[in-house]
Amino acid sequence: MGTKVANRSVAAMLVLSRLFLLLMYSPEKDPQLRSSGYLLMILVGYGLVVLSLVPAWLLLRQRPEQGLAEAAGLLWPSSRQVVALCFGLLCLAAVVETAVQFEFFMTSAVYPDVSHWMVLAIFLLAAGYLGWLGLEALSRLAVVVLVLTVLSFAVVFAGVNQEIDLLNLYSPLYYGWG
Repeated sequence: MGTKVANRSVAAMLVLSRLFLLLMYSPEKDPQLRSSGYLLMILVGYGLVVLSLVPAWLLLRQRPEQGLAEAAGLLWPSSRQVVALCFGLLCLAAVVETAVQFEFFMTSAVYPDVSHWMVLAIFLLAAGYLGWLGLEALSRLAVVVLVLTVLSFAVVFAGVNQEIDLLNLYSPLYYGWG
């Protein structure tokens, strides 16, 4: 029997990877890219991840007892492997982007004198160890962490809501595309 990870757990892990990128924002990333433009890119990427999960969510709502590949295979018999490959590539892209952004954040904002490869190796060792401990437990933890993250954002927003002045914000496209 293979590893069984709940669908909501996979979605929670993908959403957390995008939120993690939002929290790692560093203004030193690119002097040409204004801060709100970078944050807009992260939010657009987050929206694309959520948008890419909508067809899977709709398919799994019709067949909650099955996995994504099995449900797609029942609707379109030849699509089972294609759907599994596409969803696997989406997850791989989220993991690679998160690892690269984390490595860049650590070597530009936290430890600028450390080798890029050392930070990436330590990150991959930690991620591999978590995977070795068990993907099911890690994915269940992702749901709890996502709920706590959303609650934390809500508490922070409620605390600073009165101090927000929209005049300090400018359009990310104010200076154009380039």
